[in-house]
Amino acid sequence: MDIEQIIDSVNALSEKEKNKWSFKSIRLFKQFESSLFLSEPYRLVLDSNVIMRFEDIENEKNNSSLLAILTFFNFFNSQKEFRASILIRPAVFYEFIRRRQISDEIDYWNQCKRIRKLIYDTIGIDALFEGLSSYEVAKSEITNIQDDETTIKRELKSILSKDWDFNFIQNEVGFVGFPRDENSYIALPVSVARESVKLPELKYFDTQIAKLCLADHILKRLVTNKNNDQEIIAKYYNPDNHLLHKILKFRTNGELEGLADLDFLSLCNVNRQFQIQANYNYLPSSIPMTVDKKLDEGLHEFSKAVVVNTTITVGEPEELIRMKHEQSFEQQKRVKKSEKLFESFRILARNFWSEVDEKI
Repeated sequence: MDIEQIIDSVNALSEKEKNKWSFKSIRLFKQFESSLFLSEPYRLVLDSNVIMRFEDIENEKNNSSLLAILTFFNFFNSQKEFRASILIRPAVFYEFIRRRQISDEIDYWNQCKRIRKLIYDTIGIDALFEGLSSYEVAKSEITNIQDDETTIKRELKSILSKDWDFNFIQNEVGFVGFPRDENSYIALPVSVARESVKLPELKYFDTQIAKLCLADHILKRLVTNKNNDQEIIAKYYNPDNHLLHKILKFRTNGELEGLADLDFLSLCNVNRQFQIQANYNYLPSSIPMTVDKKLDEGLHEFSKAVVVNTTITVGEPEELIRMKHEQSFEQQKRVKKSEKLFESFRILARNFWSEVDEKI
């Protein structure tokens, strides 16, 4: 679908849906822009909700999400400065085939062909796979995902079954907090939540990311429980910093929503990737592509690259101090380079949107 067709379809939407298209389009542009702290090569990691929107074209259904995705990729294909591969991960593949195990090699091959054809026919870019190199590998990864799903569901059910009455005034060491008097301290609600998650090591997903999401469920219940000390909660809890409870939740049919989102929160974590790429370490940069508002908000918590300042200790050898200064300088160079990329991207995006806005 070319830009003229996209604009015609947008203009056919209701005002409410047109506004949704605008917000979702901007969200996709921001996801790419916020990842420009990172080094090339870039990989656009497609969420299952993006690929499933491509199926709407086959069913001749235009909607705000589909049109936002098409708008971004029309922009991306029209410019030459930024290039990226399209990546499909096992968790997204699992959701695309409707959360089932692949039955045999023929089923594996047909599903791989189907997803690649759907993507190429829609946005004109060949998709690549990671963790799906053969039937045996794909089957093993899906088995691991299903095992993790069972483990996470069990822990989330346990969390939701409790009332979470809790006394934040503690006498015994066990949580991060602040001294209250000689014999007690105030346990921080976020520390209580994170220490209360009982999750064994996962096989496919990042265990720490899953724990953070589950901990936010506990935290939400701690702070909304009227039996708990509201004065302490008001002082030590900021709801804007704890949005991950929106990621994992049960659907009405008992299915776990947000499973593949865990993969995005670990793989597309800008800060983690920025640190790994320090000192010229090679790591392809993974950029999320999702129209899921909850996942986008969760990713925002990890979207800022943090430059870690080098600590210099008195009495250290001169060569060691020089090395630390050079490492710090290299970090600053990376940030300055990214600032130029931000500006280039914003100019391209601004020019694109000025043309689109004239026709909306």
